[in-house]
Amino acid sequence: MRWRQLCVLALVQCCVWQSAAAAQQPIPWQSLSADERQLLAPLVNRWVQMSPKTQHRIRNRVKTWRDLPPKQRAKLRNRIERWQSMSKEDRAQIRQQYRQFKQMPQHEQKRLREAQRYFRSLPQADRRRLRQQWKGLSDRARREQIEAYRSRREGSGSNANR
Repeated sequence: MRWRQLCVLALVQCCVWQSAAAAQQPIPWQSLSADERQLLAPLVNRWVQMSPKTQHRIRNRVKTWRDLPPKQRAKLRNRIERWQSMSKEDRAQIRQQYRQFKQMPQHEQKRLREAQRYFRSLPQADRRRLRQQWKGLSDRARREQIEAYRSRREGSGSNANR
């Protein structure tokens, strides 16, 4: 029995090493399917300069893309177009905010996600009104609003580890 387990473990390890080695091999552009080349056409000139790891990651995302329902593809396309239309400064700011979010404790990330879900559940007119109010506030007034909100949350018996 022990011998069988060792053989299975060795076989699994060989498969892992083989797939890891394959992931380190560059993917020649011509080895991509016609569908993959069509989707990745904007990258054709940069493909050979990409690391094999990046090529494999992109190829896997193409496979994921193909499996998406049409509605999700359209939604994702809109998000990509919106991102590409942003200025470099706006994208840099969003990346910085994302890094800050990822450095927050899990309970804070969860709280922010819940607040975002709540905000998105509001009627569009209410969301627009709240955005306009927020934009109209000075930085100091915004900080005061945030502090008042935190005080209300702590005063209502909410747990910081939620």
